Amino acid sequence: MTLQLSVPLRHARLDTLENVIGPTALLRIFSGPPPADTSLADSGLVLATVVLPANWMLDAGAGPAGAGFKEMSGTWQDIAADSDGVAGSFRLYNADASVCHMQGTVGATGSGADMTLDLNDFTAGEYFTVILFSLYESNP
Repeated sequence: MTLQLSVPLRHARLDTLENVIGPTALLRIFSGPPPADTSLADSGLVLATVVLPANWMLDAGAGPAGAGFKEMSGTWQDIAADSDGVAGSFRLYNADASVCHMQGTVGATGSGADMTLDLNDFTAGEYFTVILFSLYESNP
């Protein structure tokens, strides 16, 4: 039999992600692929750093998780990228950047990456925006 989770449990798991990482999480965009594990040191060049809104993930109805997913809340952007390079990955840290809690790939719309950016080629001082970031919790 395939394991099934109730809708309330699926939503609680999604809400826990944001609660553990905490308010005003820190997002960093890196050149190259993510490290093999979140416990490993950063790899690649930091292209941009964004302090996320206090409540950085919401469901489509602007509340806790709903319909098995949460999406980015507010605008995630950096008005001045840190370095030149081609974006390949992201890492999400707690507010003081002492713990990396999540990482994944970044790319343009349609790339299949975990996070969608408005550009992949960064120039120091350039403006960039995260277009799409969603988390899903579904039953098989």
